[in-house]
Amino acid sequence: MKPLPVAAVCLGLALLTFFRYPGHTWLQQDTQIYLPILEHQRDPAALRNDILAQQPHVAFTLYDEVSRGLRAVTGQAFREVLAAQQVATRALGIWGFFLMATALGLNAGPAFVVAAICGLGATITGPQVLSFEYEPTPRAFAVPLIFCAMGLAARRRHLAAAIAAACAFLYHPPTALPFWALFVVVLVLRRRLWALAPLLIAALVLALMAHGDGGQAFFGRLTPLQEQLQRMRTPYSWISTWHTAWIVNYCLLFAIAAAALAKFVASLENAGKVGGLAAGRAKRATKPRPLAPGPRPHFHPAVSRFDTPAERCRWNWSSFSWAFQFSAC
Repeated sequence: MKPLPVAAVCLGLALLTFFRYPGHTWLQQDTQIYLPILEHQRDPAALRNDILAQQPHVAFTLYDEVSRGLRAVTGQAFREVLAAQQVATRALGIWGFFLMATALGLNAGPAFVVAAICGLGATITGPQVLSFEYEPTPRAFAVPLIFCAMGLAARRRHLAAAIAAACAFLYHPPTALPFWALFVVVLVLRRRLWALAPLLIAALVLALMAHGDGGQAFFGRLTPLQEQLQRMRTPYSWISTWHTAWIVNYCLLFAIAAAALAKFVASLENAGKVGGLAAGRAKRATKPRPLAPGPRPHFHPAVSRFDTPAERCRWNWSSFSWAFQFSAC
């Protein structure tokens, strides 16, 4: 499918998720914190007695610089500027799901179905965040960019995946670190070290910008008041306060995910053996050509793809089933 129709569909799905479901909100959650910071940075006289504006926590993100820059260029208010970034990153995230689905062997139609299902959003158990956040916060921009990077990596477009993940790192480093921890290993094993350049550049830019914002410390000790507020506002961040039912739930989810992954890896190995036999027969019957006898390694189990036609036929519908289960998670 040509790039322009794919981009149009992804943008249309992003607008649908923005205006209909799961939708978007404003000044109901974390934007109550970020908006005073942005307004005070734009005009130091505004909200100068606000505790949130006096102690900003945006040193290690380009969220504020990008938003203020877009406002200066477009002349729009922060609400419109942040909404535009939210729609754009959602579209990139949906495109990432589309790429993952096509990497599994799906055609464009079923792949868009998978992307649309994933675009409905889901709660990520543990950190208690959403795959598509309602409010335009740094994490809301970073998570879809990671989905985009996963899709590009599934299609072996390592440099493009690194650029998308580097952008996510610039918006919200904690969100991007788990992806980079695995992606760096993949790049080293595949000898694609040049694809690490976007991460190094992003880290350098972030360090320079953080130093310019007053040298805010990356690590610090919570005061008793801050600890009290966090225990009240975000109890899920304190494992000692977890209810027993939560711990049991997380352990069960981990066991189910581990069992599903083990079964999927085993099925990949079996498919690799079948593909090897098919490749051997093809070599004897026709002119030799390079056929992969088994699966090529990827950092993510849901983005594996095979190279022989026999394997593609074998995995067409089973990969669709796996993608549907993955989206349900």
